[in-house]
Amino acid sequence: MPATSGLRQPRPPFTAMRPEVPLLDVVVARERSAERPPCSLDPLLSMNERIRTLLNGRQERLRRASGRELSSPQGDPAPLSAEDREHLLGDARDLYWNELEWEHLTGEEQMDDGAIVDLTFPGFLAYIRGLLLAETMPDSLAPASPRPEIVEDVLAFLAGRMVALKEEITGASQGEEQARLRMALVMTSRLLDLVLFELYALTPEEIASVDAQAAPEA
Repeated sequence: MPATSGLRQPRPPFTAMRPEVPLLDVVVARERSAERPPCSLDPLLSMNERIRTLLNGRQERLRRASGRELSSPQGDPAPLSAEDREHLLGDARDLYWNELEWEHLTGEEQMDDGAIVDLTFPGFLAYIRGLLLAETMPDSLAPASPRPEIVEDVLAFLAGRMVALKEEITGASQGEEQARLRMALVMTSRLLDLVLFELYALTPEEIASVDAQAAPEA
């Protein structure tokens, strides 16, 4: 469960191979500073525009499949400082990188048709649910402090990862490295959907409808 009451939790210990991906408003500057192959598909679109386009497309698919308008839950009215907001997003990024790398190393959740994303990212998804928790047990030491704005930051991070992975796949040679990148793209794409399901509280029936209309990630 995320620490939104002022107490900070320690980050997971594994930090290798984790490039920092910032909030949507500043992602362009940092992404351009990294050495990445140029994207030949959308050279005129900025990173922010591509992230927004991807997220808007996913949200529209959810609207069509569910047949209703989507709305984020009510958040804690107490504002977060920029430092605390970045810290909470950083915790989500750490969980993503740790669990993705663990799956690359072990292949624990691999099936014939790919990894089971729900099982690959258990800590990450539990953290997202904690950010959206609106009620706590009566004996809880801290009141609920839902932070849907952090979940929206996480969505921008995941969309940014998808954009970056597509670029890396374009520049990678055929073989094990490209297969690893494609697996990461497929898992990240599914993870983005799972976070959207949590944010907008989709029912199992609505999720089944969304999944029936989803096209496989290239």
